[in-house]
Amino acid sequence: MREKESDNPKAWSDWSLLLLALGVALGLALWVERRVFSDPAALNDDVRNQIYWMARIADPSAFGEDYIARYFTQPMLISPVLWLLYLLGGQWLTPAQLSQVLPFGMVVLTTFLLFQYAKRYQNGLYAFWVCFSFNCALWIFKNMAGGLSRSFIYPLLFWTLWQLHLKNWYWLGLGLVLSAIIYPPAFFLGFILLIIETVYLANQDGMLKDRLLCLLGSLAGSLGLLFWRSAHSAETGPLFGPLNTNQSIEGLPDFASGGRVVLFPWGNFSEDWIRPLQWLGQLLERVPHLYILIPTAGFGLALWVYNRYAKAYWGPLLIPPQVWRLLISSSILYVVAWAVLFYFYVPERYFQYTLPLIPTFMVGAIIYQLQRRYSPAKRWPYLGLAALGLLLTSFFWRADLMNPKESERNLYSFLGTTPAQSMIAASPGLASNIPLYAYRSVYISNEAYIPFHQGYYKVIKDRLKSFLKAYYAVDAQLLSAFVRQNRIDYFVVQSIDFKEPRLSELPKRYYHAFDTPFFEALKQANPRNYLLFQAPKRCIPFQTRGLKVIEMTCLIKALQPSASQTR
Repeated sequence: MREKESDNPKAWSDWSLLLLALGVALGLALWVERRVFSDPAALNDDVRNQIYWMARIADPSAFGEDYIARYFTQPMLISPVLWLLYLLGGQWLTPAQLSQVLPFGMVVLTTFLLFQYAKRYQNGLYAFWVCFSFNCALWIFKNMAGGLSRSFIYPLLFWTLWQLHLKNWYWLGLGLVLSAIIYPPAFFLGFILLIIETVYLANQDGMLKDRLLCLLGSLAGSLGLLFWRSAHSAETGPLFGPLNTNQSIEGLPDFASGGRVVLFPWGNFSEDWIRPLQWLGQLLERVPHLYILIPTAGFGLALWVYNRYAKAYWGPLLIPPQVWRLLISSSILYVVAWAVLFYFYVPERYFQYTLPLIPTFMVGAIIYQLQRRYSPAKRWPYLGLAALGLLLTSFFWRADLMNPKESERNLYSFLGTTPAQSMIAASPGLASNIPLYAYRSVYISNEAYIPFHQGYYKVIKDRLKSFLKAYYAVDAQLLSAFVRQNRIDYFVVQSIDFKEPRLSELPKRYYHAFDTPFFEALKQANPRNYLLFQAPKRCIPFQTRGLKVIEMTCLIKALQPSASQTR
């Protein structure tokens, strides 16, 4: 490994560089996430499924006995550390507000750990530029918005890299155990990385025994915590069924369009495309951020040629070997996850977390090398280029914060005034935001439509069928039976759902839910015959542009004569 250099300018100590890196990280986060300070609705969409347990911290009765709420409040799906943060922070902020604030603390913690690791590999100046590059790329490839378990992936990975570099086996093992309960993918990545280090280095440094003890200790601790948490989730096991595997998923073709996890993306590409481009598109679809490696490989080749002729030593590209091995770890986990999905999480996530580290370390190393090779008078142009690069990357920054339409905001405000235990039925896309913004239960939603457990997925899929039948019902008896059986208090109706081209798009969106005759009947039906679309005004307590809320108790009473005639 390259010997550590110590050529930092005396005016810039490691502490001053660290403070500058933290200032850059926090400043960028404040800029990208600035909308959270003026818009309460500026929330990350991944909070939508987490809101169930977040809300129950403050109010255990929130969402009542709702089946979807019971699923997302399973102990196995909740990070204890994140739960503790929300428990403590809930004294001053609502769960939604806390999810907006946490990313700022997380980005500071992440930068601190990255700086400590990079400094040990080279020096403080190198660490600063790596942190600078990482924070510019963070909001492009994987932002930390939302205050979710995924926000911990980089702090946990950088802690693992730091302690592995220092060979602090006790703290490394403890970090891996914490990773297992905070965010399991971080544990898998760190554990496989440690195995690769053990096999690759063997006993070259006389620490084979320490590595093996660390492996066994972290594995034993993680398994112990897993069994402990599983025992607390035993009562919900029969309710949701076993986990899906890759084999069981192959028998569910509806995942190609209706599932929350798209496992077969081939249908997303036009048949008119040239076949090689189609293959490339399929590959990029399956492995997010793979395109990063294309310019990275090209630039790496150029640097290799430069090194050969200039007799300079940059490598491998001044990226720590542990980072390369971390990429190998993600490749192994990607294959394993596909083989035993979903036991090892969504495969693409592993590449999503590790691939961006290669170009960010490389860019940081390039700026560092350019700065140290030239006199102070000639360094400023390169610093200016770095600032320009920062401005250029800003075109690709994403806060990933939702921004509902004004009509939808008014809808959520009204639904928030309904009785706390209300059950609301709405089209799956619109219903996804209701629990987050109105704190009310929904019968079905796109966010709840996930395939991890077989029993749960079957129930939600059956709910989708029942909902669509009731939503487009022309039979009063069918609609009344649906409302009574599922205790629906309100229906939210979007007028666009009953018009073209939405009706023609239904087979593509829900082709797995019904056979062709059902959709053909929808096309031929007159919108005036849809019971919800023609609900009387006295049963509509709220109406805004394209949206209306129907009180079902009122509507069922209004339909009773029609229901009697149907009999």
